[in-house]
Amino acid sequence: MDPKLQARIVRWAAWLIVIAFLALAVPVGVFTAAPIWCASCHEEQDLAGQPSGSSAHEGVACVSCHVGPTLTERVSFGYYQAFGMMVTLVSTHDTRISRVQDSACVRCHDDLGTITEAGGLRVRHDVCAEGSRCTSCHSTVAHPEAISWPTTYAMEKCLSCHGAREASQNCESCHTGRLDRRLPRTGTFPITHGPNWRRTHGMGEMSTCAACHDTDSFCTPCHGSGVPHTPRFVSVHGPISSSSEAQCTSCHKQSFCDECHVYEMPHPLEFTLEHSAIVAEEGEGGCATCHVQADCVNCHELHVHPGGAGPLSPIRGARP
Repeated sequence: MDPKLQARIVRWAAWLIVIAFLALAVPVGVFTAAPIWCASCHEEQDLAGQPSGSSAHEGVACVSCHVGPTLTERVSFGYYQAFGMMVTLVSTHDTRISRVQDSACVRCHDDLGTITEAGGLRVRHDVCAEGSRCTSCHSTVAHPEAISWPTTYAMEKCLSCHGAREASQNCESCHTGRLDRRLPRTGTFPITHGPNWRRTHGMGEMSTCAACHDTDSFCTPCHGSGVPHTPRFVSVHGPISSSSEAQCTSCHKQSFCDECHVYEMPHPLEFTLEHSAIVAEEGEGGCATCHVQADCVNCHELHVHPGGAGPLSPIRGARP
């Protein structure tokens, strides 16, 4: 090949690379340095400019919440905005921009280890919000009208954690005054404590009822003993369900018991007489749902016939 032609080709290739680089770098650089065109698309959805005047985030720039603080994240957003929004060359179906990351929140709200009082509540976020996203409780702080499925803090979540950690469940521990009336009317607590609470109160987490209610006087008249069920209720529900005060069927159908117990509960007299034949035919699998081997040993091995029974020693592994 002619050396002059070869040099010309190399020169043109170099120019093409430079032009391609500038075509990519200049728009990305401009949008990275000044990402100010959010309102050009979001104006019709009432998201334009700054958050509404009713928000504590009025005056905060869009990128402060929706874009990460690092240079890499800013450049990535600049590329996304230049070639996904202004020129549609790449897909814009990316929820990372609309979903506010926790790192954006803690850049300003870095006092998570202190007790915060706002909206009638007292909270220490590093403990109470452990394992949760900021938007799990604060989804409507900037654009409440644009959130189709608002999420907020819930009494049940707080009480479940307080119960597990044996923390105080006194109202004054968390509540400092009247709550903001703008809180969503949806969620478990407003439903279980609403006008139709007699029909809906069982839909909540019943292990938290005792924080506010004296369950003996409030629940027992209708439901009998053992309600609301404690976390260890399964281990003691047998004697309670057999008592004269039990009203299990007010909430549960027989099929609810049969799914675990296999055989009719409590066992009728006929079952006691026939259970040996049932075990011989069906095996011990159904019995083992509730019984340990020691239950069989106490009668079938330690019991003496005829003439009474020998002393029954404690059997290791027996259920209390």
